Amino acid sequence: MTMKTLKVNPVAYQMAIEASKKKRKNLENYVADLIQADYSGGK
Repeated sequence: MTMKTLKVNPVAYQMAIEASKKKRKNLENYVADLIQADYSGGK
């Protein structure tokens, strides 16, 4: 599978950076955790 770039507006990016810092994770891991939680919660 090919990785693709996800484009977000600057405000959403800044909010994600701040939230990931609060969780002491880098942005990639934080977003991956959000996706995984949403996927597992929807089942």
